[in-house]
Amino acid sequence: MILEGNVRARRQRGACAMRAKPEGADLVIETFDVMVFNKDGLMTKMTAY
Repeated sequence: MILEGNVRARRQRGACAMRAKPEGADLVIETFDVMVFNKDGLMTKMTAY
């Protein structure tokens, strides 16, 4: 996966746009991932759109 642009962060949430190109496939998948972190900085939830 390749990061597309800057990571955005605010309080306990982060978001980034990613681009994935599966090996052997003529296909590119663009995603927007949103993560929630706990007080220890560990990811507790991730949603990909």
